[in-house]
Amino acid sequence: MAGLKPHLNIPPGEFILEELESRHWTQDDLAAILATTPKTVSQLINGKAYITLDMAKRLAKAFEQSPQYWLNLDANYRLRLNEKASAAENGIAMRAMIYGYMPIREMVKNGWLLIPGKSVRDLAAAVTSFWDMDTLDFGFMKAAALPHCRSSEAHAEKFNPYFAYTWYHVARNQAKSVSFKAPWNRAKVEELARRLPEFTTMADGVRLFIRELNAAGVGFLRLQHLSKTYLDGAAFMLNGRPFVVYTMRFDRLDNFWFTMAHELGHILLHLGKGEDYFLDSFDGELKDIKEKEANQFAEGCLASEKIRQWGRGRSGRISEYDVRMIARQLRLEPSIVVGCLQHAKLLSTRNLNKLKTPVSGRF
Repeated sequence: MAGLKPHLNIPPGEFILEELESRHWTQDDLAAILATTPKTVSQLINGKAYITLDMAKRLAKAFEQSPQYWLNLDANYRLRLNEKASAAENGIAMRAMIYGYMPIREMVKNGWLLIPGKSVRDLAAAVTSFWDMDTLDFGFMKAAALPHCRSSEAHAEKFNPYFAYTWYHVARNQAKSVSFKAPWNRAKVEELARRLPEFTTMADGVRLFIRELNAAGVGFLRLQHLSKTYLDGAAFMLNGRPFVVYTMRFDRLDNFWFTMAHELGHILLHLGKGEDYFLDSFDGELKDIKEKEANQFAEGCLASEKIRQWGRGRSGRISEYDVRMIARQLRLEPSIVVGCLQHAKLLSTRNLNKLKTPVSGRF
C-alpha cells in the first residue's frame, strides 16, 4: 500500500480555495491579508507559482496551519506530476523543497556540504548523506527544530528554524572531532563563571578562558552562523559532555563575553534536565523562561545590574573616562560596560562604539 500513488493529484490551490470558501473570503481579500498582489494569489491557486517558505509562513498565519503543511502540499503535488511534468520541472520541485529546508549555497560556500555534480540527483545524494538518512524526507525537521527555537523574537518573521537546526547539526558533527584530556566537571565550570570578569580584562583572556573551559571538560567551537538564523551562540550536550558555540555574528568582545556567560548559564541550569541544546540570539526581548534564567545568570557574572545602577545615577553625558573608571572598579573590560548601557538605553548606540573591541584575532 505504501507504494501506491493517489488517483487524484490535488494542487495546493484547491486547498486555498476551500479555506477561502469556508471563511467567505475573496481572492482579493486573501491578497490583502497576505500583503501580496491579487496576481500572486491567482498564480498560487492555479498552480503556476511555487509555495515558498515565506509564502508558507503567510498562509499558515492566515489559515491557522503550520508552514510545513503548505510546503508539503506543494512539494508533494509537484513530485506527483511525473506522468505529465518533464524531468527538468521535477528537478525544480525537488530543489525548491530542499532549498526551503537548507541554505544550500551558503553551506557549499562554507565547505559544510559537498555536492559531487550539478544534477538534482547529486544534490539529493549530498543532502541525504549530510543527514545520514536513506531517503529524502524532511518530516523530522518540524519536531526537531521548532521546540528549541525559543530565543529572541526580534527576527520572528524572518527567522528560519530549519536553517537553525541545520546549523546545529553542523555544530554537532564538528564537536565529534574535539578531543579532551579532562572529564566534565561542574564545580570547575561554576568557578570559571565566578572568575569570568578577570578573564575579560586580560590581554590573552579569550584564549585563557577557552583553555580553562577545556580543562573543565567543556568543548568550545567557533562556527559561522547561517542566514536567517541570527544566532550568537549555542549550548548542547554530546555524549554526556557539554559544548558551547560562538558564531561571531558580532565581532565584539562584549558580545563574546555575554554569549559565553549565557551559555554557561544553560550548562549549569538546564542541560541534562530534559534539555539537550539551546540556540541563542540576543536581539530584542527574550520571553522563554529558561532563556531569561540564562540571561540573569550572565548578568550576574558580568555585574550588569551594577552597571545599570551606575548609568541611571549619571546626571550628564557619559564619557569614555567615566566608562573606563567604572569598568576598572568592577574589574571588567570597558566594552562590556558600553554594551550593557546601550542595551539598557542608558547610552546611545552611536556613542563610545570605539570601546567595543573586536574579538577576532584573540582566539
